[in-house]
Amino acid sequence: MSATNAGSTFYDYDENSQVYSNTRVSVGLDLIKEKLSEIAEKTKRPVTELRILDAGAGTGNYATDLAKGVKEVVCVEFNDGMLSVLKKRAAEQGITNITAMKGSLFDKLPFDDKSFDVVICNQVVHHLDDIEVARSGKYPMNTHASKEFFRVLSSPGACLVNFTTPEQNFSGWWYSHLIPRAAKVYSDRCLSEETLINMYKNSGFSVLTKPVAEPLQGAHYNEFTRVLDASYRNGDSMWGAVPKDELAEALATLEKVASEGKEAQQAFLDKHDAWRKENGQSTTLIASK
Repeated sequence: MSATNAGSTFYDYDENSQVYSNTRVSVGLDLIKEKLSEIAEKTKRPVTELRILDAGAGTGNYATDLAKGVKEVVCVEFNDGMLSVLKKRAAEQGITNITAMKGSLFDKLPFDDKSFDVVICNQVVHHLDDIEVARSGKYPMNTHASKEFFRVLSSPGACLVNFTTPEQNFSGWWYSHLIPRAAKVYSDRCLSEETLINMYKNSGFSVLTKPVAEPLQGAHYNEFTRVLDASYRNGDSMWGAVPKDELAEALATLEKVASEGKEAQQAFLDKHDAWRKENGQSTTLIASK
């Protein structure tokens, strides 16, 4: 696969870009804003003069929020559908300090050294390395990206990477146990916390991590019957990996519980969502330069 022409091979984001924003919220946003304030204090500049690189920006959930308080957010996104939605959202909100460009994290980023104060990369790392490469425990594309993030960051600067560990993927969604084969495929792509910590340390960063319990789907996550809606499932790449027979079995179970009423639905959620509340649905790696 040519690096220049490479994007995620795991899910058709061109097809599902129109509904993606409906099933995602900006988890860990408070951690990003804390780092912006910290860097502003260290560099004796207001936050409004800082520049952010949003690497793998998707439909712009983070960019459209953060742009309101900084000098510029530069968004790099490979998928045309995602990029189109991002640009449309920025225009509709009257945001003029977002620069959105097509680009791949497989390549050298088209920016000078020390161009940004903060780099963010949210729910992207599991898309960067092909699954067979990931299963071997080698992550050349993720390693390349971490080195590029270090290169384009000023000092002091910070890179915040939100990702889902294999354990969080298996146990951090209340419905994962219903689709075990899909969850296994998805988890095989997920990098462990230890792997990412070592990778970013080797790229020159000092690193800490924080679990994030907030659901990636926001308030909709706890609406039991939402998952019965195909348009909702289409916004989640794990559901995109579900084989037809497994999907049929999962939906049959969910429909049965749904038919039993609100109390049964809540009991199901309480039983299968306890792990997330204790251990997080995702993790944010905070890499400082």
